[in-house]
Amino acid sequence: MKEADKIERINSKFSERVVAEVVTWQCSRVFRRDFNRMTYKMFLLSSKFNSQQRIILRLHEMQTALHVLQNLVNKMPASSLPAEKTITKLPMRLVSPEAKILFDALVTMDAIMACLLSLHDEQTTDEICSDFFAAYGRLKHALFKNPPARDQAPAGGADQLEASAVATAESIEVVPAEPQHVGLSIKLRSIFGSLRKHFSEKD
Repeated sequence: MKEADKIERINSKFSERVVAEVVTWQCSRVFRRDFNRMTYKMFLLSSKFNSQQRIILRLHEMQTALHVLQNLVNKMPASSLPAEKTITKLPMRLVSPEAKILFDALVTMDAIMACLLSLHDEQTTDEICSDFFAAYGRLKHALFKNPPARDQAPAGGADQLEASAVATAESIEVVPAEPQHVGLSIKLRSIFGSLRKHFSEKD
């Protein structure tokens, strides 16, 4: 985990030790390369109201995209759920509520991508998940570059995001993979159970 030493030196009222259990290389790379650097910057900017509001807006965009993707995953047949995967455990420290939101979003995204990759290749999965990673990119932009003059979510909100993701998913011809033993790890099953409960309560 890059820049873990910076996180350890932070004296914060909010402090939580967690372990990210990820199965996709994409989310593993994000955690290893970006997570500490981003959450360190979040902590520094948290004292500035405008910057904090900009960060919260970007995190909300990520959560909106996640909600859309979760709805797609919930419609997948049980037989298409991924087989057992090798889990990479990444211990880390969270130093702000915003860091906790980002952590939960990335762990959730990892589980969603694991399901999508059981049906599609990496390129197709990336296309389906493009709205989430675009929102993630806007968060990085807000943290490390000069923000745009006006901070607005993409026009259309969740409805447009869902239409885009559904159109991408429905335009793809699913080619069944070779037969394999189907079953999620206990951790992934727990994630999906929690997600379904979380989103059903929101609905």
